[in-house]
Amino acid sequence: MSPTTPTDAPENRGARILARSLLRRLKAQGFSEAQILAFATELRGLVRPA
Repeated sequence: MSPTTPTDAPENRGARILARSLLRRLKAQGFSEAQILAFATELRGLVRPA
């Protein structure tokens, strides 16, 4: 997968489904938007260090 691959490309479908599922679960557990964004930022940093 190249950096220019659109997020709606078929090979990204699984990641999109996982992200939506995780977001629903975090919201259901009472996490705030700020906490979810902090989590996403931290996760991104682990995958792609700055």
